[in-house]
Amino acid sequence: MLNIVIQRKEEYENVKKNENDDNKNAETSTVGNLSVYNEKGENIFSCFTLENGGTSTHISGTDRRILAGVYYLRWTSSNTNSGLAIQYDYWKKENHLEKIKDGTQGKNIAVWVMSNTIENHNKRRILIHIGNSPQDTLGCILCGYINGDNGKIGNSTKAINDLFLLFEKYGIENFKLTIKEIG
Repeated sequence: MLNIVIQRKEEYENVKKNENDDNKNAETSTVGNLSVYNEKGENIFSCFTLENGGTSTHISGTDRRILAGVYYLRWTSSNTNSGLAIQYDYWKKENHLEKIKDGTQGKNIAVWVMSNTIENHNKRRILIHIGNSPQDTLGCILCGYINGDNGKIGNSTKAINDLFLLFEKYGIENFKLTIKEIG
């Protein structure tokens, strides 16, 4: 089993997607570190994460980060994550239909963060996908190689490509995700 650990590090207030946006579209965000460890405990991948700020919850439709805990991952399809297939032809959904066994009809491949222990969690359909600002999250987990130190991350498409290639190399069913709160 390979272990993914997300350690939430810092919350930011009033984060705008673009500098010219007005404050009514500003959101809070949480930046963290994601590390993947192999069976020997060696770190084989690292990047930054971005989630919504505020109180963690299991309640659907709240646009908030998920509860700290242990999760498993599955391939799925989604209408988010289109930038991945645009930049990397390899990730076009039609190249991966055999991986998507949940009956979803989205246009793009993504990773679904699932739980056997948190009631109603799977109804939220929390995904790992590309994006750089809290406005891109919708409660999901975004990954990027650059921490902007302003509540945003960067180089997300490259980080997601590299992470998804690890999932493919080792088998997504062989990963366990642990999320830890700030502190």
